[in-house]
Amino acid sequence: MRYLGYADDILHPGRANISKEELREKLGSMYKAVKDQISVFGLRTQFGGGKTTGFALVYDSPEAMKKFEPRYRLIRVGLATKIEKASRQQRT
Repeated sequence: MRYLGYADDILHPGRANISKEELREKLGSMYKAVKDQISVFGLRTQFGGGKTTGFALVYDSPEAMKKFEPRYRLIRVGLATKIEKASRQQRT
């Protein structure tokens, strides 16, 4: 198996929301994985705060994450670099 998927409710009473970086570190300690093996996305905070629902994928290795994870999510966590393209010139 290359990864485990989770759809979780995260409780954070007294706080408006929780950062993806903080959540990756917490999941890393819970599942004994390096944070470079964890992808967190789709976080939705409930109105009023205190509870967030989202998805997380815990991969077996950073190589598996680079192979299966979409490029835009790799760029967000810093495992890939964004290719800057020249913008299109305005047409007349």
